[in-house]
Amino acid sequence: MNDWVTIASFYYAHQAELLKGRIESEGIACNVKDELTATANPLYSNAIGGVKVQVLESDVQKVIPILKEAGYTMDEDGSYKSAIEGIIKYTNKIPLINKYPLEKRYTILILAAVLIMAVVIWVICFIAS
Repeated sequence: MNDWVTIASFYYAHQAELLKGRIESEGIACNVKDELTATANPLYSNAIGGVKVQVLESDVQKVIPILKEAGYTMDEDGSYKSAIEGIIKYTNKIPLINKYPLEKRYTILILAAVLIMAVVIWVICFIAS
């Protein structure tokens, strides 16, 4: 029951430190894991799963209201089920991708956003020249 549990993960160490400070201000023990690796080379952050904010397993229920207050959307049990269901509900309305599983929907949406940004940049460069 005294194991450390990851409650949030960030790309940059300073983001994790801000949450750590907020949690510790409530008198809850908190740990930041992998901050030195991500600080030494930020490109490693994704490879290691980000900079992790951890609390003791016995404190997880105390931290959930703090996370909600700080703007992290999660359910009472500490999961993100309602947020994921919202994404599924939204992507079910898109005709070409609604038949794919959630992981492929994310990939398709990200690729579409990158393609749109590339076209916009190309148009701007074309107009400017």
